[in-house]
Amino acid sequence: MSIYELCCDMIDVTLDLSSIYGVAENGSNYDERSSSVIRLKSEQVMFLRQVNKHLALVFIMKEDGNEKAGFIDHNFGVFKAGIEQVFKVKNRGVNF
Repeated sequence: MSIYELCCDMIDVTLDLSSIYGVAENGSNYDERSSSVIRLKSEQVMFLRQVNKHLALVFIMKEDGNEKAGFIDHNFGVFKAGIEQVFKVKNRGVNF
């Protein structure tokens, strides 16, 4: 439960900061490249990546995982493509 609350707090902080510093030309606080990183005292790092206008991914990993930014970016890209595919299928009305 504490990890869930920590993730919710990260989203709240990111929303607050983005509303102050992140307003884009179109008036939105987010774009496709929106992200946030918070280092915790427990030698873990929290990442937030924007998937789309209504969805963000928050994940926690060991601090040494930060050295693997290429793997993180690749895995996030695969995850995002999969989520976008799910939304496309749902919007077409295809049921499994």
